[in-house]
Amino acid sequence: MPKKSPKKKRPSRHSVTAALDNWELAKRESAVTFQVRKKGDMLGTLSVGRGSIAWTPANGKKPYLFSWRHFAERIHRLDGRE
Repeated sequence: MPKKSPKKKRPSRHSVTAALDNWELAKRESAVTFQVRKKGDMLGTLSVGRGSIAWTPANGKKPYLFSWRHFAERIHRLDGRE
């Protein structure tokens, strides 16, 4: 049986860098911040905290804030659950 040629590895299109503002997430105003990039270009920043999630687009000044409840409802809607 002939050998299969090895598949070429595609370069990744997206990269995410995480930074912890505070090592103890139980403290007030602590969040994990993710910088989301596509092919080196900044798409935006996602901040995940205890009370909410915030998405700030790369060229945006004002973040989009979601409570965990609102975020869960939106995800369930995308998933087809209501």
